[in-house]
Amino acid sequence: MTDIQKFLSDSRRIVKQEYADYGERYDGIQASRKIMTLFVKNNQGLAELPESLADYWFTTFVSNSPDPANEPTEEHMEKIAALHSFLNNEEEETDSLDKKDWKEIARLVNFEAEALPIGTLSEMMSMLLSKKAL
Repeated sequence: MTDIQKFLSDSRRIVKQEYADYGERYDGIQASRKIMTLFVKNNQGLAELPESLADYWFTTFVSNSPDPANEPTEEHMEKIAALHSFLNNEEEETDSLDKKDWKEIARLVNFEAEALPIGTLSEMMSMLLSKKAL
């Protein structure tokens, strides 16, 4: 199991546990916030970039959902897993991100650039260039 698959599995487990604990009172916002916490915890050492990407995911996909109480959808789980893949320099797992997502990722990376390790920043910039986000 890859790191990304484990993250996705752990995220699904959070949703499943929330359903088991709360049943009809399931709160998709609460489950999504727990996934955000997992995302940040799994991507430590990258300044504030993981928090910024998690906030982007939450704001763009979860809170703007027509049915936020039933978030995260499978599509939105794949989005946060793709963001996790980006932070782990695994380009092949980022297919669910579209051009708008890549532009926002580039903006957030540029904002955090000075605080990121140079090797990691270089890898991120290479991927952003390959995705035509810069």
